Amino acid sequence: MNKIKLGVSAGLAGAAVYFLGAISLIPAFLLAGYILLFEDNDWLKYQAVKAIVIVVAFGAINIGLQCIDNVFYVINQIVSIVVKNADIHVPFGLTEILTILFSMIRNVLLVLSGISALNFKTIYAGGIDDLVSKNM
Repeated sequence: MNKIKLGVSAGLAGAAVYFLGAISLIPAFLLAGYILLFEDNDWLKYQAVKAIVIVVAFGAINIGLQCIDNVFYVINQIVSIVVKNADIHVPFGLTEILTILFSMIRNVLLVLSGISALNFKTIYAGGIDDLVSKNM
């Protein structure tokens, strides 16, 4: 069992990064930063980077969905100058549904990856693994 400088196994540290990514961003970033700066285990560094990439990628998707709502808000304001009581919005609350769906996918991916990391395994996550592998 590989121990890190904090005295816990590398698997537990990797799982902690994933679980913290699902719970709170700041502790996840701090632990990932510690791992990248002070630990020598390449598998653990890969897990830390992958956890942060998952959090950032899904955060970017969430920002994109919020931008769609903002665009409709601006259009609504412009149209309301000409037409009183104009109400243009995203059909069926699609952005809210997608925001919740992507949040659930992010959390499931982080939790499953954390459970996998406890056993020193990695869940393949398509483009995320390709991106991490290409940049490490």
